[in-house]
Amino acid sequence: MARAYLRSRPARPVRRERNLSRDFRTILKGNAPKGTTLMRLQVDWTDLVGERLSKVCRPVKLSGAKTGQTLTLRVLPAASALVQHQGETLRQRLSVAAGGTIVRLKLEQGPLPQQPPRRRKKG
Repeated sequence: MARAYLRSRPARPVRRERNLSRDFRTILKGNAPKGTTLMRLQVDWTDLVGERLSKVCRPVKLSGAKTGQTLTLRVLPAASALVQHQGETLRQRLSVAAGGTIVRLKLEQGPLPQQPPRRRKKG
C-alpha cells in the first residue's frame, strides 16, 4: 500500500547543503555583501587603531569601487592634526584589515557617532 502511494506521487527535489568553502572564498576575495567591511571595521575599531585614536575618530562611510575605496573618518576637531599626521600608517593598517581595498582616507570633522557594541572575546 505504501509503495503504491509513493509511486503515484512525484518526487521532491533534494536540497543540497550550502557549500561553506565557497562562502569563505567569497568573503576572502572581497566579494562580501555590501556594508560588511565597514561594519567589521567599526566593531574592531579599538583593536585596529589603538585606544588613543579610537577615542578621537571613528569610521563613518566606505565608498568607491572595489579596486580602490575611500574610508571616511569622523574626527574630533581638536585631534584632526594628530589623525592626519598618522594618516598613511593608519590607512595601511586599515587596508590590510579590510582586504587591501582602501587607497584613501577622508577626514571629516565633527562629533563622533555612537560606537557599536564590541564583540566579546571567548576565553
